[in-house]
Amino acid sequence: MEEADEVRGDRGLLVQAVTAALGRIEEFRVRAGTALRTGVTGAEADEPLFRVAACCGVPAGGAARRVVKNVRAGRETGE
Repeated sequence: MEEADEVRGDRGLLVQAVTAALGRIEEFRVRAGTALRTGVTGAEADEPLFRVAACCGVPAGGAARRVVKNVRAGRETGE
């Protein structure tokens, strides 16, 4: 059975939120880069991280936000 792109994207964002909540920042970095390369918008990437910060603590959410910010900056500079 083929999975709709929308469902695949939602699942990817959920996995990112879980890895951020668990503090697995290196794994989160890989997943965040992949998500942004496959067309996840900035707003779509940010929303789960706000939930992580609210439910799992600001340190986990903040660390993940810094990773996303760095990944976005790298994309803009072509790194």
